[in-house]
Formats: sequence, structure tokens, C-alpha cells
Amino acid sequence: MKKPCACDYEACREVWKRVAPGEDPYPMADNTNAQMSAQNSELTLPGAEADPCCMGSEASVSVEVLQGFLREELGDAQVYAYLASCTPRRELARAFRALSEDEKRHARDLAAAIYLITGKAYCPRVCVEQPDTCDLCALLRSLYHAEACAGYNYARAGEETLDLCLSKLFAAMSEDEYRHAELLMKLLGRKMNV
Repeated sequence: MKKPCACDYEACREVWKRVAPGEDPYPMADNTNAQMSAQNSELTLPGAEADPCCMGSEASVSVEVLQGFLREELGDAQVYAYLASCTPRRELARAFRALSEDEKRHARDLAAAIYLITGKAYCPRVCVEQPDTCDLCALLRSLYHAEACAGYNYARAGEETLDLCLSKLFAAMSEDEYRHAELLMKLLGRKMNV
């Protein structure tokens, strides 16, 4: 049984009928509020939108985008973990481990956002090819471009959503991805030894 909301006019009217059967607790000149309450008892105030809060109705249109970002983050985390495990240079291995942890954190945050919006867990299985580590400069170049593109895509998604909390999440992730790209550029510069 659904617990009635204090602003659910129909439920309150039913209770009032038991207390004072001859009186109307909500005398209205027009029936606008009663009609709205009858149409959607989930609304808490007249004129309110269903679920206008963060990670609510406005964010529901972004679920597929979130799922795509989550799959990308999981794949990136795997790539960086692999690179950390096979790189002999400590500095580079440490950087790749840190990048992998950041991508895992992004994946957890995206999974949480999806659950907040849908009420359902989304845990995809992602397997990516192990990158070729023979040409480290080419690999760092490729990773740089992937991170920069991810930063751009998060920024664009943040501008397109009408959900404030989702926009903030996308903006934070965009900053992280651009920071990753800067780190990769520095690593590439050191590797090139110019």
C-alpha cells in the first residue's frame, strides 16, 4: 500500500470525509488542483513536475549516454592497468596505475548515477584488446587523443543535459579527462627527450 503524501489532495479528502463528512477540506473556486491531483497523485505541489530533482526525470534521457561513458571508462581502466603491469619504468607504471584508478572511480560514479536515475544496476562486462607497447610514443599519442576526446564529450554532454547534478558530474569528469591528457602529453615529452 502506498503511503499518502501530505499534499495528496484526494487522499486527504478521503480522510477528512471520515472526520467531518459534511465539509469539504479544500473548497476551490475552480477544480484545477483536484484535476491535477487526480491525474497524477505523485505530484507533491500543484504545477510541479514529476521528479524534478537531481538525477530524476530530466536525467532519464541521458541514461544511454551514461552507459556508453561507463563502458569507455571500464575499458580505459583495463588498458591503463595492463600498461602499468608491463611497463618497466617505475614513473610510467605509477602514472598508468593512477590513471587506471581514476577511470575506475569514474566508472563507479557513472554506475551510481545510472542507478540513481533508473533504480537498476548497470554492470557491463567490457573486454578490450591489449595495446601494442612496442612504440611507446605512438601509444602515448593515441592515449592522449582518446583522453582529450573524452574530455570534450563529457563537456558537451554536460551542456546538453537539463539535469543540474548530471551536468556537474559531467563537468568534473571532463576536467579529469583533460588532466589525464595533459599528463600523457608530459609523459610523451619526457619519452621523446627533446
